[in-house]
Amino acid sequence: MQNLYELSAADTPAKKWCGGNLGGDNETCLTTVPLVAAVDAFAVGDSKSEGRGHELRMTGAELDAFAIEWARNRSLALWADRPPAHPTGRPPTTDAHRLR
Repeated sequence: MQNLYELSAADTPAKKWCGGNLGGDNETCLTTVPLVAAVDAFAVGDSKSEGRGHELRMTGAELDAFAIEWARNRSLALWADRPPAHPTGRPPTTDAHRLR
């Protein structure tokens, strides 16, 4: 396995995964940036000023496993745990005339 800490982060804006407060200037987010020369790996950071310069390096598979176990341990529903209500992903409707 590659040493992810030897790879550079891509020169792209970080994707922000925000939540947990009301937003605004103090919104705190988890950030991800793809790693250069890695097929599926990311630098994971924190948007809080105290967290700048500190990051984790994780593969996509590691992040997926974390997300699934985190959600299950916190009793959160995952889309993969329940099939869509309709093949298109739209909610079912009883108004048949709206589908025509």
